[in-house]
Amino acid sequence: MLGAKPFPLRTLLSVLGDYSQPIFKVHQLVKSGVLIRLKRGWFCLAPEITRQTIPSQIVANELYEAPSYISLEYALSYYGLIPERAMGVTSVVMGRSKRFETPIGWFSYRTLPEKLFGFGVDSRDAYLIATPEKALCDYLFTRENLRISSPRALREYLEEDVRFDFDSFEHPDRTIFAAYTASGYKKNLFSALERLFQ
Repeated sequence: MLGAKPFPLRTLLSVLGDYSQPIFKVHQLVKSGVLIRLKRGWFCLAPEITRQTIPSQIVANELYEAPSYISLEYALSYYGLIPERAMGVTSVVMGRSKRFETPIGWFSYRTLPEKLFGFGVDSRDAYLIATPEKALCDYLFTRENLRISSPRALREYLEEDVRFDFDSFEHPDRTIFAAYTASGYKKNLFSALERLFQ
């Protein structure tokens, strides 16, 4: 019943229902290394038990316990649009920004307004991840004090500061850029993004 994917305490307790003290048994399983506690109330089986790698992308979708999808630096790295390998999994949510340090790595969540949340997301192997265009827009949206209003300045920022690979970003879906411009958030910035990829 329990595989490599993360699961909540209630699922674990249903499996341990025959024990007189299931919570004590949970503590024993964590101490012995059979279970990994990701955060309070969320666990996964150790890879030595499942003989599978813990899917950090699925963990990222589950850990916040509210709708989220992988985006920002992790997604840009996933698509080969930035050279750096993401050290943790970055996601966006409509709720408060949070960061979780777990035994399998860190997971961070940045806030995105509701009107920018529900589009440009793909389902990959049971987890949700932003499309390349959406990941770029989310990244730009979450940069504080980024005041750019010209395509030339934006290209310079992406090339020099982000090390964005324009050659790997052919034929982007410009409707995503248009949706960000129309939202009214950072309108000059996203208008510059639209013009950059005309």
